[in-house]
Amino acid sequence: MTSDLVLGLDISTSCTGWALLNPDGSLHDIGWFDLSDAETMHEKADHIEKGLRSLPIPAKIFVEENVLGFRSGSSSAHVIITLAKFNAIVSYICWKIWNIAPVSIPAIRARSLVGLKVPKGQNTKEHVVKWAMERTDAKFWKTRTMKSGKRKGEEVLVHGSVDAADAFLLASAGLKNLDK
Repeated sequence: MTSDLVLGLDISTSCTGWALLNPDGSLHDIGWFDLSDAETMHEKADHIEKGLRSLPIPAKIFVEENVLGFRSGSSSAHVIITLAKFNAIVSYICWKIWNIAPVSIPAIRARSLVGLKVPKGQNTKEHVVKWAMERTDAKFWKTRTMKSGKRKGEEVLVHGSVDAADAFLLASAGLKNLDK
């Protein structure tokens, strides 16, 4: 049985973030699938499928649209193609499990839909994480204390939190997009 939940996915080959929102936009649950131990695209896909099957059935799914062009200092053609392939695989897995085709939203459009403005030259990821944390309960954001290095003793978000924040942004934008 389909719920009223909206699923946002930030698809990546190293860590895929996910966020489930209630119809009112409040966060139902959030997390990520750590794929760093999977060696092949097939192992990563299997891990994603197993993880998605553990989630409640969503009513809608939103993913970030593939990057379509090069920017100076950005990803190589190989990385862009690999991410596009994995995005297609995960989208197919969503279709296979729930018979729901994910809706792609460009990253800039997603930020615009939720009213998130990132000043030129500033770190987009940091702004997305801050935006997500301001709109959700602190219990959803796990931290750890750095044990060494120049940040020793500092409390930092655990690996995967940035991907989860991106997924929260995509689900939030998807809800706003449904309203238009």
